[in-house]
Amino acid sequence: MFPSLSMALHQPNPYELLSKVLCRQNGTIRFTGPWFSSLVCVITCDPRNLESLLKAKFSNFLKGPYFQDTIRDLLGDGIFSADRDKCQRQRKMASFEFQLAKFWKLIVDSLFELVHGRLLPVLEDSIKHSAPINLQDVLMRLTFDNVCMIVFGVDPDRLQPGLRKIPFSQAIEEATEGTLMRFVVPMCVNVDALCCPHVCVEGHEVT
Repeated sequence: MFPSLSMALHQPNPYELLSKVLCRQNGTIRFTGPWFSSLVCVITCDPRNLESLLKAKFSNFLKGPYFQDTIRDLLGDGIFSADRDKCQRQRKMASFEFQLAKFWKLIVDSLFELVHGRLLPVLEDSIKHSAPINLQDVLMRLTFDNVCMIVFGVDPDRLQPGLRKIPFSQAIEEATEGTLMRFVVPMCVNVDALCCPHVCVEGHEVT
């Protein structure tokens, strides 16, 4: 599968390629990474599998120590890495919050402000200067601002004309890439040094 992975990553649209592969395989494939890694996973877009995974038989799909240790630096021991009773408690708490009318009003108000105050001006600026923009990047910035405003109560102000780089969001992207690469490369390789050249250790930046 490694040659296929390399080919996919160099495609103009790897998501389109993956979608075609899934369609040919009835919506589910088993992916095995390079021989030197521990990457073995199942990729699916079948709604029945997703319902089984996320709801009907959720307790059957444990994340396990390897997954938890790999992502702990980035996501801690929260809902994305917890198992069994701890995960159930966090899911119930999140579900309760999602059902609150105030929560949904906050989301609607935040999105309304972001779309009219930032997204539309960015698109208008692109039209005014006849400059192409990466729509995926624009929507990622919109999502990033929205999530930070709702979850942390902080506005990173990432979606602005000119699409300037924000150190915090850049750090998140590097940390995410480094975490994902841990599943691919051998344990003996210092992935963090390769993917995250600027790492904060005890309040100091290490280059």
